[in-house]
Amino acid sequence: MDYSVNEVKSWLREIRFHVPAEDIRQKMDEKIKVIRKNLSIPGFRKGKAPAEVVRLRYGKAILEEVLEDIVNDTYQKIADEKDLPAVGVPEVKEQKWDEQDGLDVTIEVQVEPEIHLEKYTGLKLTKEIYKVTDEEIEKTIEKLRKENATVETVEDGAAEGDYVKAELQEVSETGVPLVGRRQEKEIRIGDKAYGEEFDKGLLGAKKDNQLRLSGRFPAQPELVHHYSVKVLDVTRHVLPEVTDDFAKDLGDYESVEDLRKKIREYLEYEGERRAREALIESAINALIDANPFEVPPVMVETYLDAYVEDIQKQINSEFNVNAFREGQRPLAIREIKWHLMKKKLAEVAGIEISDEDIDRYIENLAESTGQNERKLKAKYSLEKHRNRLKNELLEKKIIDFLLEKSEIEEVELKTSQLETAEDLAEE
Repeated sequence: MDYSVNEVKSWLREIRFHVPAEDIRQKMDEKIKVIRKNLSIPGFRKGKAPAEVVRLRYGKAILEEVLEDIVNDTYQKIADEKDLPAVGVPEVKEQKWDEQDGLDVTIEVQVEPEIHLEKYTGLKLTKEIYKVTDEEIEKTIEKLRKENATVETVEDGAAEGDYVKAELQEVSETGVPLVGRRQEKEIRIGDKAYGEEFDKGLLGAKKDNQLRLSGRFPAQPELVHHYSVKVLDVTRHVLPEVTDDFAKDLGDYESVEDLRKKIREYLEYEGERRAREALIESAINALIDANPFEVPPVMVETYLDAYVEDIQKQINSEFNVNAFREGQRPLAIREIKWHLMKKKLAEVAGIEISDEDIDRYIENLAESTGQNERKLKAKYSLEKHRNRLKNELLEKKIIDFLLEKSEIEEVELKTSQLETAEDLAEE
């Protein structure tokens, strides 16, 4: 077979091949023999029309079909012979047919780029170490107190810290109601959600009171908003005392000190989890930055197609698809690069997952979760579940290898740089 495969870009191959005219004619003859068996032409019995008559009447259509088959078959033979890792549908860029010279074809196909890992060891990374403070533990306890507060109705007028449920109708400076500006809100006096003056105006408020108040939002303190306020309810949240009984009521805690200990352990665990996730992300980014390569456009578009389809199923509403696609394009490129680099890294480092690795994982999972080991093994004997687990374990091994070969500097964060214990506890 007379052909050539040229690298146009790292992700693009140009295939040129020539098929002699005699081969085309032979394929034409074979095709006509098959067609004429079931062909009815006036003046001839079914299947008995001479080949030349069939050629005369249907030759052009048969030739087009033969050429298409030959192009597809020849491309596939070349792709198999050269082991081309195609990621898109091949595109015929040029096709010339001459009855004497034969067929000349030029095809372009996008392929997985060959990745050269120039640097995958010695990556310089920073790991942020999370140190739990007594202050954060107390913040978490305070949050638990608020969650377990007793709500009491206030009859004698709202005080600082009380909650006022009210209907707010925004009005003009002269008191004219503004259309579409009515809402029901619960406001804690002291939070200054509508400004300090608004909160002061709520002091002493009782159910069914009608008030005229002005407020300023913290984000726009220069703008004054006027409201007609109807008080619907006033409540007081009475926080429980921090006692051993309070700790026991929360769950499996023996005392307040035991509660504090468990909170510390949780925050330390959660802090380490977040620190490791951030470290892994920085390691992946560092690997990608140290080994640049182009991603086949068709892989990016395919990723975005699937992502958009998934989002559309989740939100079930209209949104700007084109803007969303462009916004997610950098993420798509990064994810594809990491996908391709994982395979290469596993290859160069000799990382693989054995059946023993999978069995060990199942045994540990059964032991740590109390699930039935026999049922877990049955689940992961199915090809779909087993392949997914294998890929997950392979990625973990690759990441462990990457981190082991990196230079990691540990940096302790200050409390002000951390998310609050309340945020962590919400998870």
